[in-house]
Amino acid sequence: MRLETVACDYCQSETSEPVYDVNGSEKPERFRIVRCNECGLHFVNPRPDVSSIAEYYGSTYYAHQAPGDGPTTKERVRSVALEIMGGYRWRPFGALLPRGLLDVVVPASSGKTLLDVGCGSGERAAWYGKRGFKVYGVEISEQAASFASAKGVEVALGQLMDANFPDDFFDVVIVAHVLEHTHQPGSYLREISRILKYDGLAAIAVPNIESHSARTLGALWALLEPPVHLYHFSRSTLGKYLGKSGLRIESCASKTVYSQMIRKSLVSVRHSRSRLARLSFWVRTGWLPSLLQMCVRGHDASDAFTFYCRKRRAS
Repeated sequence: MRLETVACDYCQSETSEPVYDVNGSEKPERFRIVRCNECGLHFVNPRPDVSSIAEYYGSTYYAHQAPGDGPTTKERVRSVALEIMGGYRWRPFGALLPRGLLDVVVPASSGKTLLDVGCGSGERAAWYGKRGFKVYGVEISEQAASFASAKGVEVALGQLMDANFPDDFFDVVIVAHVLEHTHQPGSYLREISRILKYDGLAAIAVPNIESHSARTLGALWALLEPPVHLYHFSRSTLGKYLGKSGLRIESCASKTVYSQMIRKSLVSVRHSRSRLARLSFWVRTGWLPSLLQMCVRGHDASDAFTFYCRKRRAS
C-alpha cells in the first residue's frame, strides 16, 4: 500500500485540521479524516493512492455483489422513491408511496439516454431500461459489469474518466454514492457536466457529514468508512462543487439510513402493550432525537442527501 498526502480537492488549500481517526475497512489500519480550513471539505489525508485503493474493497463489497446477494430491486426502488418524495413534496409517511412516483423526477420516455455511474450488477439501470430509457453504466468491477450486461445495460468497464462518452450525450446521469469514493471529485463532476445534455438531469447522492447521526456519533458514524470513502460532503460543500462544475441545483432529497435498524430493533418491542415502553425505546436508541432533528433541520440532519441538478447553458 502506498499513501499520499494531498491538498484540498476543491480549493487547493494545504491547511487542514484533524477531525477523526478511524479504523479502516477490510484492514486494521487507522485513517485520519481532516477538515479543510478554507472551504470546510472533509477528506481522508493521507490516503491510499489510486494503485492501492482496490485493496480496501473486499470481495463481498455490496456494490459488486451478484444479484440476490444484497437488497432486492423492489427495496432499492422504494428507497429511491422515498428520496424523491423528500425532495419534491414532503410527507411524513412517504413509505406508503407507489413506485410510480419515480416518474416525478425521471419521467419514463422512449429513447432517452440514462447513465448509471457505478452501476454494480445493473439492477437500477435495468429497471429504468424497462421504462423506456436507453441505459448505460460505468463499473470498475468486471464481475458486476458482466451481471449488468446480461440485464441489457451497455456497460463501460473502468473509470468514468476513461469511458470517452461524447459531449452532451445523456439525458439523465445517476451518481448514487460514488462521488465519495473518487480521488478527484472535482474532475469527476466536470466530466459529468461535459457528458450531460443541456437541461439534462443529474442525480448525485452522497452521505451527509453534517447529519445528526454524524454529529452525535462522531468517529463511530457508520458512513465514514475510510478509506473507501475518501471525501465527505455537506450540502454546502457539494453545492459549491456543483456550481463550479456548471450544474444548477433544482432540489434536494434526503434519507436517513436507519430504517432497517429500526425495523430489526422494533421486533423486540412491537408486541408490547405499553406505550411507555415503546416511547422509551425511541428515546433510549436515539431515534426520537434524530426524528426531531429532521423536523427542525430538514435535509441538513439526514444521513444522506441527493441533489437533483440541471446542466446550465453557458452565458
